[in-house]
This record gives sequence, structure tokens and C-alpha cells, in this order.
Amino acid sequence: MPKPEIAKNTLSDQVYTWMRQQIISGQIKQGEHLSEQAVSETLGVSATPVREALRLLNGDGLVELEGRRGARVIEPTTVDIRACFQVRRALECLALREACQRLSAKDMEQLTRIHQLLERAELTAPGGFMDADRAFHGFFLERARNSWLEQFLSTLTDFLYVVRQPLLQTSTLESARQEHLAITRAVLDGRIDEAERLLGRHIDRVCEDVIRQREQAAQRKANEAVPAGALAK
Repeated sequence: MPKPEIAKNTLSDQVYTWMRQQIISGQIKQGEHLSEQAVSETLGVSATPVREALRLLNGDGLVELEGRRGARVIEPTTVDIRACFQVRRALECLALREACQRLSAKDMEQLTRIHQLLERAELTAPGGFMDADRAFHGFFLERARNSWLEQFLSTLTDFLYVVRQPLLQTSTLESARQEHLAITRAVLDGRIDEAERLLGRHIDRVCEDVIRQREQAAQRKANEAVPAGALAK
């Protein structure tokens, strides 16, 4: 039997990748409805690859399927967010611990470059800090050499980018930058227990910031919905 030709990057994969990036970047908003027909027309493809892409995004936890109507981008609750950060904290600290057991001299040079990248990252530039953030977290995850850990954290990270994207502020990014720098410095100095403690504290702080900012945004939206003069009565 001749070996079948299998496309390495199918049309549904391409649609999935495009939609996933649009959701993570915030171009497609939380709670936004995704119509199969509308996406098909936008991308110039049939409904089948769009349907498959939505199924994959549902598996990632980024959308909720709505039958033939398409899907809707997730709108996480505070309970969802706390639970996600709790799992992320455990897995990222594990990744750091595992990675630090096998860092080579070349790895330490790469971590030094990431430290320098964090120092000079432009917080207001498009993708500036987020690129450095991905490099920082990806460094330890790759060197942990655990495919299951990588798979679970990848899903969590996508979910949390959707949650955080509308809330990113220069002040909170600066806090994250300083925390990342403290963690990389601790690893470079061989203070692994301290690095793990700092990473856990960093993730806890980000969790509380996200929840607080979401509550503030919801309150502002509620206030804007009140007719002028109603609050004065």
C-alpha cells in the first residue's frame, strides 16, 4: 500500500492558528460570538475547516461551542481565574525546579541574554514586554524536558493571555519586569530555592492584580451604564 500524502499544515490548522492569535491578542474580544459563516467569508474558506478550528479552540478552553451558531469566546469568572493561576503556580515552579537541575553553561548564557532583554524591553511598544515575558517563561519550560508539563502550561498560558490582554497597564508590566529580573538573577547566582519562592510570589501577585483590575473595569462599565443624573438622586 503506498504511503499517503499527509499535509503538515492543513487548512483547519491555519484557520485555528489565525483565530487563536486573534483571541489571545484581544483582536477578538471576550464574549464575542464567532459565526462559522462570518469567519468563512473573512478567510475565504469553507465552513468545514472553520468548524474544526472552533472544535480545537474549544479543546484549548478559549471558546465555548454553541452548536450550529458557532462559538463564543470565553468570559472567565473569578473562580476560573483563581483556579487557573493556582495550577499555573504549581506547574511553573515545578518547571523552574526541574530546569535548574540541568542548566549548562550555554543555558546560563542564554538566561543572561533573557535578563538583558527584560532590562531593555519597551513596556509601551507593541509586544515589547510580552515577547520578553514569553522568552522568560519558555526558557524554564523548555529545559524542564517534560512534554506533559509543556502541554498543560501552554493551554493555561493561552487562557491567561485572553484574561490579561485587556487589562495590561504600564505600571503592572513594570512590576512584572522587576519580578522577572529578580528571579533570573537568583537563578544566575545559584539561589534556586529563592528563585522558586519569587516565582510563586510573582504568579500570586499577577493573579490578584488581574482580579482587581477586572472588578474595577466591571464597576466602571456599570457606572457608565447608569443614566446621567441617576446617581445624584
